[in-house]
Order: sequence, then C-alpha cells, then structure tokens
Amino acid sequence: MYKNLSHHLGDKKCFSLHHEMQQEYHFQHEYLIVNVKGKYAFEKAQSLFKEAIQKLKEKQTTKVLFDCREIQDLHNSPMISYSYGDYIAKEILQLNQYLKLAYLLHDKNIELRKFGKTVASNRGIDVKVFTEEADAILWLQNDDA
Repeated sequence: MYKNLSHHLGDKKCFSLHHEMQQEYHFQHEYLIVNVKGKYAFEKAQSLFKEAIQKLKEKQTTKVLFDCREIQDLHNSPMISYSYGDYIAKEILQLNQYLKLAYLLHDKNIELRKFGKTVASNRGIDVKVFTEEADAILWLQNDDA
C-alpha cells in the first residue's frame, strides 16, 4: 500500500485554507483521502469536516480516509473528543446517507480519539480509527467490515 499519503497526492491537490488548518483532497479508487495539516482547532475541524463531506458528494463516493498524522496539538480533552464525535454523527445523520469514515492517527493520539469514535459509532456512524495506513485502507475497501 502507501507509505506516505502526501507523496501520492502529486498534481491532484486541492487546498482549503482555514487559518492554520488545511486539507488536501485526493480520490483513490473508490474512496476519498483527506490529508489534514496544521494546528488543531475544534471550530476549524468542524468546518473542514463539512467541506470534506461536500467533496464526497462531488466525487459520488461514501468512503473517506482522514489522514490526521500531520495535525499539531491534537492532544485535547475527552469533552472535545466527545463533542467532535457527536458533531460528525449529527452531520452525517442529517445527510440521510451511509458514509464510511477512517481516521489515521499517531499512536500518541489514538486513545482519546477512540472515545470520539465510540460516540459517533453509538449514534450509528460507521467509523474507525487506525495507526496503520494499510489497515485503514483495507477496512475502507472491505464492504463487509
């Protein structure tokens, strides 16, 4: 699989700058890759998530990999993790469409993010967090998972 997603973005970059956070989009097979960079801020993460959902609609796909390994200062409280999980669940449920979301993170960020994942999953969202890119891609490609 891919060792570094940013290496594979090449000419197909689409930047969205919101102060310090930004996203790059790349369509790979049947899923969208969203490479998120910059200093973490909850409100910016919300607007970038909405933007990514719009890109999913444009590409007519339901699967997305959020590569969050280049986000700075992702360490935050359980309440923020809860709020983000609740936020993405509400946004997706309003769409009335099935989406499959994978989040790729460093080991140091995984436990707190699993809490947000649990919040979203408990609201019916198909979401998982991963530390290994190959595992995230395999899960996205598996329609039975």
